Amino acid sequence: MAAKKTVKKETYTSDSIKKLEDHIAVRKRPGMYIGSIGSEGVMRLFYEAIGNAIDEFNAGRCKNILVRIDDSKHEIQVSDDGIGLFQDKIETVCTKLHAGGKFENEYSQYSLGQNGVLGSM
Repeated sequence: MAAKKTVKKETYTSDSIKKLEDHIAVRKRPGMYIGSIGSEGVMRLFYEAIGNAIDEFNAGRCKNILVRIDDSKHEIQVSDDGIGLFQDKIETVCTKLHAGGKFENEYSQYSLGQNGVLGSM
């Protein structure tokens, strides 16, 4: 005879509503931001990295883009010789959603990188 599983009933009230910091929300539900936690999500991140490198190239801030795929380690590396991250903004752009420099200039309308937020491809 199988053991009967006890289901704990929790009360859902207004106190159940929480506001998570951006980085915590992404960690808890990455699929909301990259579309999936499977191979589709990995490809979304790859497209984001490629898009950012191409943005640097199109803006004239880089001349070289390197894409390295290592099947044996299941790794993809994208690098460019562009401007990179500003030292005083690394924490902001790496932990806050919608943080970036491509929002208010005419170049941004052609930007491929989406600041880590899923968009149409």
